[in-house]
Amino acid sequence: MIYFGTDGIRGVAVSDLTQEVCLKCGNALGSLKPNAKIIVGVDTRQSNGFVFSSFASGATLAGADILFVGIVPTPAISFLVQKHKADFGVMITASHNPAEYNGIKIFDSNCEKIGEDLQTEIERRFAKQTVVSAENIGKITQKLQFKADYFKFLINFGIKLDGLKVVLDCSNGANYQLAKRVFKHLGAKVFTTSCTNNGANINKNCGALFPQKLAKLVLEKHADVGFAFDGDADRVVMVDENGTICDGDQIILFLTKMYQKYGLLKTNAVVTTIQTNMAIETELGKLGIKLLRTDVGDQYVTNKLKTEHLQIGGEQAGHIILFDHEKSGDGLFCAVQVAKFLKLSGEPLSKNVFYELFPQFSKNIVVTDKYKIINSANFKAVVTECENMLSGAGRIVTRASGTEPKIRLMVETQNEALAKEILTKLENATK
Repeated sequence: MIYFGTDGIRGVAVSDLTQEVCLKCGNALGSLKPNAKIIVGVDTRQSNGFVFSSFASGATLAGADILFVGIVPTPAISFLVQKHKADFGVMITASHNPAEYNGIKIFDSNCEKIGEDLQTEIERRFAKQTVVSAENIGKITQKLQFKADYFKFLINFGIKLDGLKVVLDCSNGANYQLAKRVFKHLGAKVFTTSCTNNGANINKNCGALFPQKLAKLVLEKHADVGFAFDGDADRVVMVDENGTICDGDQIILFLTKMYQKYGLLKTNAVVTTIQTNMAIETELGKLGIKLLRTDVGDQYVTNKLKTEHLQIGGEQAGHIILFDHEKSGDGLFCAVQVAKFLKLSGEPLSKNVFYELFPQFSKNIVVTDKYKIINSANFKAVVTECENMLSGAGRIVTRASGTEPKIRLMVETQNEALAKEILTKLENATK
């Protein structure tokens, strides 16, 4: 595929994500079904008006109706597609990327991110624009009131959190108002940071990618827990009462324990990716729970949850999918569930979080042609050589980024010196 990456179409607004690309994407999607009904939301980027207007122009030209719901988290789009029986849902966002980026994420009528077959069909339709007659052109309607449906969903699966002190870092993104509103409604005492909307500061030294500021604030406020979201709020990172940062792996293990403790776990497996720490797999095994791994990408986790009829899955980066309730990663819903179990247990969060992770050493290498390099015989030979150096006492994960021109390298081993040596060898193999 030319335009679609791991998570929709994404690039620097205007220069990469051009007006033409946005318009063609809208037109292609709108032409897939007669009189298609498309729910569209945005995060807080300055370029959202540009992307939305271009996309909506193409979609309405094909006869589709646009229901615009304003600034919402990505998982709200998935939820609203089901609630209002739409044909598609679209989130205009570049997720965790800097403010100059933007993108188009697409959900189907089953509330799931579209797969490769539909992506290919959309790209095929880029070649020829669909134009309906003037009387059949689609409409754009504001449906800001739809956000209330998602709010009700979130609070209905929470409990009263009176006495709980919570810190929220909303990454100046899609959750900048909603997260505080939800936790205050549930009775928590809420402190916030990075909860503004100026179009240019989304993800800037804050949120799930930079949780250190949150950790400091949790300690300053003597809070029970802190949550950091990314720009479109489909992922979350957690901080315990001691200021210790906990990633998606640790959140998945915590939730699995709580589901088991409170009789909610109906299955004996959870789904994570190839990046999940080996120590998490060991701890799950002690609970009698299998760990099933997929490629990196929350859509792969979702597919495995669906085919295996499982409940809990996610990624180390913080996409947590509680499949009984939603079909996409939802940072805020996950945070509400963590807070609920924290309140139910009556124990400090640190008592039920696992910390003894195996060391993981990572490096991201900017390259010109990531797929050519990672599929080359030379790179594969170096990977094999490095795996032999580990002698089974660790893992190596190499992959092409789905959203950026980078090759991502990860070495998991107790031997830091060996890990650094291996990362150097792998980096040299990318040149």
